[in-house]
Amino acid sequence: MASGRTGAGSTAGPTTRPTADLQRLESPEPDGPARPALTFAQWRGDARRSTSIVATLGRQSFEQEGNAVPSSSAIRTAIALFLVALALRPQVVGIGPLLPLIQGDLGISHGVGGLLGTIPVLCMGVFALVAPWLGRLLGTERAIAAGVAAIGLFGFLRGVAPDPLTILVLTVGVGGGIAVVGPLLPIVVRHRAPARAALASGVYAGGIVLGATLSGALAVPLAGPDREWRLTLAAFSAVAVGSVTAWLVLERPGGPEADAGDRPVAPRLPWGRPRAWAVAFVFGAQSVLFYAAVSWLPTIYVERGWSPADAGLLLALMNATGLVATFGGPALAERFGSRRGHLLAAAAFALVGLLGVTTAPALAVPVVVVLGIGLGSIFPLVLALPVDLAERREDVGGLAAIMLFGGYVISSVAPVALGLIRDATGGFELGLWLLIGTAVVLLGACWWFVPAGLGRRVPGDRHRAADTTAGA
Repeated sequence: MASGRTGAGSTAGPTTRPTADLQRLESPEPDGPARPALTFAQWRGDARRSTSIVATLGRQSFEQEGNAVPSSSAIRTAIALFLVALALRPQVVGIGPLLPLIQGDLGISHGVGGLLGTIPVLCMGVFALVAPWLGRLLGTERAIAAGVAAIGLFGFLRGVAPDPLTILVLTVGVGGGIAVVGPLLPIVVRHRAPARAALASGVYAGGIVLGATLSGALAVPLAGPDREWRLTLAAFSAVAVGSVTAWLVLERPGGPEADAGDRPVAPRLPWGRPRAWAVAFVFGAQSVLFYAAVSWLPTIYVERGWSPADAGLLLALMNATGLVATFGGPALAERFGSRRGHLLAAAAFALVGLLGVTTAPALAVPVVVVLGIGLGSIFPLVLALPVDLAERREDVGGLAAIMLFGGYVISSVAPVALGLIRDATGGFELGLWLLIGTAVVLLGACWWFVPAGLGRRVPGDRHRAADTTAGA
């Protein structure tokens, strides 16, 4: 899920935890299908428990990385990373709950609506290759500021655009801004907080997932009583403006702490290595499941009788569960088992969750929780694969770039494909079964492409025994 996600690679050595990169309708008819009630109080309670668990995990990460008191510069950087990360997913995840309103207002099909989810994900893959070059041209911190500013600017223009075509074109700008920022955040971590890389990475990964969770929960309420979806997009853009302002104030690009080290060297890309494309396939398969869910899960339950607001809270619950799993999955993985076992377990949770969404509509809340566990935990584990599989440290960046490029290009098909299937068949059942098939393929890919001994832990062993000779 993960819920909200970063397209960033790992920032340190093998023990670093990878960062952890949708008809205008009224309330259901009185005689519509019965549905379980999901109240805001229940969701808020889940969110409070999630926050408590994440805080505990963050404190443990701090303790594991040393007892030295962090400098004021490191604290300032952590705050800046968190605030920037909040702006990276609302313009993507928040579209899902708004899609029924957007379709009713603009008169667009499900296929066209799906492009609002496909375009940003495709941009996250294509422009991921441009980010290192832009960071070298402008400097990492200025490039991050430019990316977040683009999210805010194009997001606001999208909210006032008069027709569907203009909205889709402006969505490219939103996706491009997201794509630029994601790969550059680990570089800031490496240069500003090298002694606490895992904690700093966890801070901005938490910001991404929290932004995704809140945008799913608040997208419909922010539209107001008239269900004006453009107000929501304006609010999301205001978040981006606040984020870039905070970044400029706290990080001061070009100030005395900036140096030439903030201008990254573009990695060599292993285009011809089968292992790189195997990792990209695994990353793409799990991303298909996530972006299909954030784009269409609310609409699926609206068509089953839920109100748009409650369906948005259901998506927020998935992301909140994913927030816990994003931190908890890697924490458990550091203590026992192997990378293949971790990935198989996470993929199995995702498969069970999708089966529940498809076959048990009355059990929406528990099956969405299971789905959130699977999608939330598998994302950071897949992000660890470039670190696990690279033969040399300098190969990690290139392997990660191919993974993000290929994976996001693959997964960008999912939102529009499900929309087209919905238009062709009149329902989401076929699309959901295709997602179940994708989850089965993901299970097989994790078994086939991930070496059996990779990252294996034994009791008392605190070092990774990665087998980088087997597999793809």
